[in-house]
Amino acid sequence: GNSSNAPITFRCKRFTHNVAGVEQDLYFIATSLYINPNPSVGWVNFVADNPDFPLVANNANTKIPMTAQVLADLNAVNELVNTTHAYSGETGGDNWKVMADGETGDCEDFALTKAKLLLDKGYPASALHIETAFIEGSLTPNVGHAWLVAQTTGGDYALDLNSNEVVLNSSLKFGDKNFFGRRRQIGSNWAFISPFGWLLN
Repeated sequence: GNSSNAPITFRCKRFTHNVAGVEQDLYFIATSLYINPNPSVGWVNFVADNPDFPLVANNANTKIPMTAQVLADLNAVNELVNTTHAYSGETGGDNWKVMADGETGDCEDFALTKAKLLLDKGYPASALHIETAFIEGSLTPNVGHAWLVAQTTGGDYALDLNSNEVVLNSSLKFGDKNFFGRRRQIGSNWAFISPFGWLLN
């Protein structure tokens, strides 16, 4: 039931397991994408309210050719949004939005606002995606985080509200804690990019 044209891949792994002295083969089958395409009510509502927003309307997945100017733009946008908006937690439900000048918001609002500024600079929506994850040690209750990822030929860069300097997305942490269950938005769908991330649903 997913409307994306992106392929869904399956992986099968065989394990040999000893049961009461008898070796048996067990097979583990996992699919790669779109087990749960919508991670939050806030995202579902944002898509419904903003169907023409480029990150929602786009279903392509590309990389920006990396240059010194691209890195400078990513850092400038990241720092601008981080320093001109204050963080405020959600009140009254999960609400994703592009922040107006001086408006407060939480992590996904920072990510969407950074995306809007990069889109305004001419960067393609196909290379800009929101990423979400759980924070290590915070599964109960589920505590998550969101940030913007800019995909470049020099690597994927994270524009996070906790740092004014962009970093390679693979090295992003929440303080000293790792992320798990990572998934990245492409259009209105989300793909798991953490090993076995889909097991968390």
